[in-house]
Amino acid sequence: MHEDAKSRSSWIDAGLQSRPYDVCMSDLRPEVLSWTALLGRWIDYARASLALPADDEGSRWKESVTAIINLQAATFALGELAQLVSKDQPLAVDRADVLIGDAHSQLDAIWGDADWPPSLQEIVEAAHAAVQRGVVIVTGWELHWPGPGSIVMPIIELPECAGTLLVMMPGTIVMPGEPVSWGRCTEPLEIDGCALTQQAEPRQVYRAMDETGAITGDVVSVIDDNEPPAGLPLLVPCVVEGIALGHFPLEPDEWLARQRAGLGDDDVIDVRVVEATTPAND
Repeated sequence: MHEDAKSRSSWIDAGLQSRPYDVCMSDLRPEVLSWTALLGRWIDYARASLALPADDEGSRWKESVTAIINLQAATFALGELAQLVSKDQPLAVDRADVLIGDAHSQLDAIWGDADWPPSLQEIVEAAHAAVQRGVVIVTGWELHWPGPGSIVMPIIELPECAGTLLVMMPGTIVMPGEPVSWGRCTEPLEIDGCALTQQAEPRQVYRAMDETGAITGDVVSVIDDNEPPAGLPLLVPCVVEGIALGHFPLEPDEWLARQRAGLGDDDVIDVRVVEATTPAND
């Protein structure tokens, strides 16, 4: 056996019995590695590619090294997007999009009509998904409860962010269709059962009450400081342009008890959604 063959990375040797080039890809996972560790894996991958067999597939893998490393680098960088100051995030997404598009085109040219290894297809799809997530982050996102029925907003750990973040106070009784959080230039929150959508402008939930304290209905509307609907705003600005604004004013149990008293026997109340209007041209 030649000396260069003996120096192959272990993942190459382990994969020779079936798909010899797929097994290495599982080690290149930006979402679970630090930058230093991931860079080391890329270096190992580039070195090991030199020992790949000189058949058609081996040649394609060798030619794909640069494109794969660029895809992985862009995916990892987009995963760290929220760490950048907010004004730099849109340009970072644009640059990553160009890098990923170029790398994808290179792979298209290399592999042509040949069957793409599943691991390679996963890397490309993950990179494009990271761009789409980046677009949502910099444009603005909304997390809402789709229903059915109501839920109680859980206690959550607020992330550090360089952008803006609005969150419903823990203990809030959330009605179907209502947003529980909105953010821009920050990672979206994750709350069981809630759905994430792109939303450029924040929407607020206003909870109306009568003179006895009974809750009479909710209104969901894009925030308008000039003419806000009547009612108590339920989403609290926690961070604005990277500046933390403090804590929620009430303990979750106390806030939940007040709402249950106001709802009486009702589990769900009417929610009116006010659609945003485009100002008419003069």
